[in-house]
Amino acid sequence: MVLIRGLILGGLVALLAACVNTITIVPDVTKIERSSPSSARIPLNVGYFIPETSIAAPHVDENNLRYFPYRDIELGYQKMLSNVFSSATRLSSMQDQASMATGHLDLIIVPEISTRSGGSDFMTWPPSSFVVDLTSNIKDAAGKPIATPIVAGMGSANSGERLKITGIAGSRAMEDALLKMQSALLATSYGDGTAGAAQSSSAAIPAKTFSERLIRLNELKDNGLITQKEYDDKRKEILDAL
Repeated sequence: MVLIRGLILGGLVALLAACVNTITIVPDVTKIERSSPSSARIPLNVGYFIPETSIAAPHVDENNLRYFPYRDIELGYQKMLSNVFSSATRLSSMQDQASMATGHLDLIIVPEISTRSGGSDFMTWPPSSFVVDLTSNIKDAAGKPIATPIVAGMGSANSGERLKITGIAGSRAMEDALLKMQSALLATSYGDGTAGAAQSSSAAIPAKTFSERLIRLNELKDNGLITQKEYDDKRKEILDAL
């Protein structure tokens, strides 16, 4: 009898572990605000391109979470770009002749997203922590690479929050990634004398921000979302910026 119960329990565990849970990780676009409303936007017109295949393709991570990161981030990504540049237009293809022929665009930006979650097995579902690695591949109108800023957005949720909104940790990671990318784009030089409206410097970053980044970095390591080497490298980067 004990053996039978053990087999049944093991079967249930395997079944639950094999389940793929679908969540939504759309960022709250109302939180994607300009860092300084009074500052001028960078006087460049940009087009961003997200392939339809990426938007339609679900991502299934190591914890059997299923979501659509490119679909979920698109509105927030456009708003973030609009906060930084004079205009941001979605391109239907990398060869959007209408925009390119009129000289309407100065830059083309293609985002890349990778994600990982923590605390989302059958005992701790939904996920309690999330990381969104966001890259913006920037080229000029002729296709010449300009810059490739990369940021890591981090989000977490307590038990009450994640049971009410299953993807809240992922949504928060998306918001964090977009705000960090906004700062990165503002600090980027675009090769023609046009620089970001706010060049980054450690003096401009409050000490509290460094403390928060170190705390969040520790949370990622404790949740097994990053390796010891990734932790050490990122910690050194944060401390070097002080």
